[in-house]
Amino acid sequence: KIKIMSKISKFNEFINNDELLIYQLIEDAESVPFSDLEAIANRAQYKKVVDIGERAVPLLLKRNLIIWSKALSEITGITLDTTVYSTSERKEFWKNWATENGFWY
Repeated sequence: KIKIMSKISKFNEFINNDELLIYQLIEDAESVPFSDLEAIANRAQYKKVVDIGERAVPLLLKRNLIIWSKALSEITGITLDTTVYSTSERKEFWKNWATENGFWY
């Protein structure tokens, strides 16, 4: 437990409290015993991250882009039709979008 707290305090040195709260919501939303993306997207924690809006985007871009693709679409207004774009194409789209819009990827 002491090692974990030490790592958390080191981590906290690099981010502010808002980012820490967003990061915790993201972690909570991802911590599920199933891989159904629709079920994950319907979780309260996931919806809270979406409600945060643009402030969550930099953190979401560093996570599993397939899990967060729907959230990124809701926040940015960009819709990627899953019947047109494959999983790898959606991941690549968000990486390119992040670069083009000044987010470090």
